[in-house]
Amino acid sequence: MLVNWQYLFLIHLLAFVIQKGETSERDVVTHIFENYDKRIRPVRNDSQATLVKIGMNIISVLDVGWHDDFLTWDPAKFNGTTSIIVPADLIWTPDVTVTSTVLDTEYIVEKKDLNPEIKFTGDVRLNFAYVLSNRCEMKTDNFPFDSQECVFVMSSWSFATNRIVLEHIGGQRRIQNLNAEWDVFPYTNETTDYYLEPENPRRRIIYRMKIKRKSSYYVWVIIAPTFIISALSIAGMFAPFNSTGDREEKVSLGLTTLLTLAVILSLVTGEMPRSTNLPLLGRFVLFEISICVVSVALSICTMFLHQRATTRQWAVPRWLLYIVQCKRSDRINDGPEIKLPKSGLDSNRKCSEWLKKDAENIASVCFEQFSQVIADIKQLLVENKEAEDRKTLWLLVFDRIDLTLFFVFQTVHIIYFSVTFAFDFQS
Repeated sequence: MLVNWQYLFLIHLLAFVIQKGETSERDVVTHIFENYDKRIRPVRNDSQATLVKIGMNIISVLDVGWHDDFLTWDPAKFNGTTSIIVPADLIWTPDVTVTSTVLDTEYIVEKKDLNPEIKFTGDVRLNFAYVLSNRCEMKTDNFPFDSQECVFVMSSWSFATNRIVLEHIGGQRRIQNLNAEWDVFPYTNETTDYYLEPENPRRRIIYRMKIKRKSSYYVWVIIAPTFIISALSIAGMFAPFNSTGDREEKVSLGLTTLLTLAVILSLVTGEMPRSTNLPLLGRFVLFEISICVVSVALSICTMFLHQRATTRQWAVPRWLLYIVQCKRSDRINDGPEIKLPKSGLDSNRKCSEWLKKDAENIASVCFEQFSQVIADIKQLLVENKEAEDRKTLWLLVFDRIDLTLFFVFQTVHIIYFSVTFAFDFQS
């Protein structure tokens, strides 16, 4: 019988302990909210400022912590309860506002549905879960290797520093970069005071977040093809096409290249952000188009001058030979086809007639006629050789000019590309 009473006592004691554990949080809430008024600032001394600690976690959580003098209790009196969670609309919350945005804030969880954690010391921790859309000043001069800095300014909307002092919570969560276009770097913070009234400064925390554009797409889709196309176009414009110096195909190549670059420019125009200054990528494509236009124009001028010099039988100036470092060549091709002049054939007919008429003068007359034919043939050979040498010399001159222009244009092209993108590629 005594044993049964002992078991019964233990059961009642266990039930009492369980009941005390279940009702401890309720007792805490009843105790701390008995005379609590959320309309007033939670300090016992009105001259004491409330310290509000703020931390921002990219991209959707704002941590806010403060001390409430009226939300304290002794854990020993409430079964060791050290913290409770209550609805946010039951307690006073600081009016911390992001003052740098002019856009609507999208709350993931409405403020009235938030549940802050309250510790027995009076420390309150509340996480505002929302997506903040902030305007950032874009500097696109270095597009697509540009970096942007977004500034978030947080301050109290109603209270000066004599009532609320804002302070940044040290540390931040590791950023998971899930953006396909931007690299997001850890933010920095700065605490400053500003004045709306001369005697009451206000505290604000300025967060600066740096983002850098991922440029791989623009490098491999636009920059590299444009550079290669322009380099090949320059090589094709000034490379020897055949031994006769024909240049019509070069002009066609240049015009095709310009058409290709125009298509690339239209693609770049759709990708570039609109701004007052022309971005780096736009300047690069325009330079490529310009250098191709100049190379086509010079090739056309060279073709025109070469054709005129050949057909008009211009003599090559000595100063031009000196500039292009060419020497006169005594070599000619396999001799040109030589046709006897008509005067020689007529002389043969006359010679036959004279053979019949006057046999005595045959030797002297035929000798004179054959001498004239030989002189005409010699003169024709000399003229043909001079014309062929002149044509060959002009071909050598213009080949040397093409080679010089090729090296000049390619050097300028490579130097501009290296100076423009070397640092950006390295970074």
